[in-house]
Amino acid sequence: MKPLFLGLDIGTLGTKGTLADLDGQVLARHYVEHPVIRPRPGWAEHQAEQAWWEDVRAVTRAVLGAAGVDPRRVAGVAVSGLTPCLGFVDESGHVLRNGILYSDNRAVTELAEVNAVLPEPITLELVLPKLLWVKRHEPEIFRRSAVVLSANSYAIFRLTGEYSIDVDNAAMWGGIFDRGRLAWDKAWCERLGVPTRLLPPIHTTADIVGGVTEEAASETGLAPGTPVVCGTGDSFFALLGSGCVEPGDMMINFASAGTSIICLVDLESVVRTVHLSDKRGLVRFGASILTTGDLVRWFRDQFGQAETAEAARAGGSPYALLDAEAAATPPGADGLVFLPHLLGRRTPTANALARGTVFGLSTFHTKGHVFRAALESFAYGVLDSMTDLDPLVRRVVATGGGATSRLWRQIMSDALGRPIEYVSKAEGPLGAAFLAAYATGHLMSFRQVHDWLPVTETTVPDAAANAVYRRMYSVYRQVSDRLEDCYLPLHRALTDEAEGNRGKGATT
Repeated sequence: MKPLFLGLDIGTLGTKGTLADLDGQVLARHYVEHPVIRPRPGWAEHQAEQAWWEDVRAVTRAVLGAAGVDPRRVAGVAVSGLTPCLGFVDESGHVLRNGILYSDNRAVTELAEVNAVLPEPITLELVLPKLLWVKRHEPEIFRRSAVVLSANSYAIFRLTGEYSIDVDNAAMWGGIFDRGRLAWDKAWCERLGVPTRLLPPIHTTADIVGGVTEEAASETGLAPGTPVVCGTGDSFFALLGSGCVEPGDMMINFASAGTSIICLVDLESVVRTVHLSDKRGLVRFGASILTTGDLVRWFRDQFGQAETAEAARAGGSPYALLDAEAAATPPGADGLVFLPHLLGRRTPTANALARGTVFGLSTFHTKGHVFRAALESFAYGVLDSMTDLDPLVRRVVATGGGATSRLWRQIMSDALGRPIEYVSKAEGPLGAAFLAAYATGHLMSFRQVHDWLPVTETTVPDAAANAVYRRMYSVYRQVSDRLEDCYLPLHRALTDEAEGNRGKGATT
């Protein structure tokens, strides 16, 4: 029987699965959406049991069923996941609360406290501040926790019964990971009040953690004993799944959170020993825009009811209809600028209190203008990171769900003034399937991924549009700079209002 490989990706907005053969031919794909839970402004959570396991189980069953294959042909499984995030798991293997996501901004106080003592400051998306927030505000949850796992490591635990975390996810805990030894730093754990019992065993990305248990086999349809690879976070698989594996390859990921990453070395060199966030120049992280695909989905849900209804009637996509409205407006959206920081800002400088802004609005502007400005905001966010990266880039590849939009790819190409390659097959789950084949010894080199991912289309920049975007990017930067002093007063006003409302509730 020819071997098959299953790649799974737990994303912010949904879970995907792809089953591929050794030549990279896709036999089946499946996707299910799950919501981001926002109990309070600035918070972001998943119902972890549903999003990190039930969806994985359902996607695996659907993919195997659609392919109609003997599950014994599946020679390896690899799991990707949104990162950094954290789920609290008790001794029985049950999650104790919603998982807290990378885009959650609740732990501002804890971040300031740890940065006052850490030798290198960390940022708010990392695990440590949120872990300490739970310790302070939910002590019973903290006490009952046996281990803290990320999204993909929780799925691996449910598949194999083994606790694990990959090196890259461990590095994103912040402050308690020893980058030199690739191990937990017990001295810093003790100093910061993090019990070592909560820390899962560390593996490299291509390690096989274990085999599928009998219980997981009955739930997923996989064969018992199927090897499960440790995997890692979604950035690595987005690179691998787009074919960005050589020095100078830059990936722009049009995902829930939009990112740009450039390889400075062969990606294969990091897979068994080191991690993407290593300080030794393995990759360079550029843009990290927390609301990219998430912004587009928010716009659809809040303002695209007509397009959603029309798409349902016609059997199309509401995003395609919104794209058509945006395409009818010129580059630069007739002077409209959208700052996309609906969940705070990570780059070019971190500010958890930053908010989204539409600037330049007039009665002339339409919904198409605003949607186009939202798309253009990601291009401006990538431009924010290009000053140092530009000389290093030799090739740009667009990936992620948003990259299916020709308009969005054209906007990015025009703004950067660079050709952008698009690989229609590119996706994190296919990258995970490739890693499963590599980790189990069926593929010998990461360069073989180019056989899996031929270039579908290349978008060429328009010089006139590039000139418009250069001017509008200057406006974007000025608006961003001028608003910087406004976020803290807004936060304080909202905090004072919330405290006042709680006080009123206590006296009635």
